[in-house]
Amino acid sequence: MNFRYFIEEKLTEFKKDIPEYSFSQTILSALKSMDNFENFTKSELLSISDEDFYTALEKSLKKEKQKNLKYS
Repeated sequence: MNFRYFIEEKLTEFKKDIPEYSFSQTILSALKSMDNFENFTKSELLSISDEDFYTALEKSLKKEKQKNLKYS
């Protein structure tokens, strides 16, 4: 399955729901939601599959929405 389309859709949703985040903040938030992110090498970051990145975006968006609800 091609997850690039789904990633674009999820990025659009992230932008709509968390407008204060820049693109780089969105990407970093997604990467931080992945297990063991702190220990990733550059090579490992570049080898993240589209499916895994989509899953990370989903997790991150849920977390950021919950955070925003707490502070609203």
